[in-house]
Amino acid sequence: MACLVPCFTHAADQAKVTDNAIKQIEAATGQAELGGFDEQAPVALIIVDIVRRILTWVGVLFVALVFYGGFLMASAGGAEEQIEKGKKIITAAIIGIIVVLLSYSITMFIGSRVGPLVTGGGVVPK
Repeated sequence: MACLVPCFTHAADQAKVTDNAIKQIEAATGQAELGGFDEQAPVALIIVDIVRRILTWVGVLFVALVFYGGFLMASAGGAEEQIEKGKKIITAAIIGIIVVLLSYSITMFIGSRVGPLVTGGGVVPK
């Protein structure tokens, strides 16, 4: 019941709350690495990151192809040609998703091994 009661605070307290909220948001965006690439990161780590991002988008494309194949099959209205076309698209997309997932896992494995080698065993710069 206490959460329904309005909270009256002084302007100074509200400024502190606002400042704390801004500091927390800045800390969270810094930890989430929303700024893009780090200029001081080694080239090998940048390449691993680019490959990871490309594989993510290719995976999204294959998922969209699964939906497209399902749409073709659902809207076929009994036409065998369209149903077969939808099945082929879905089959190819599932194979593509499997290849992308394997590629993604290989990239992440290599990236986890390259980081310490490139940075001399230190922490990977963020």
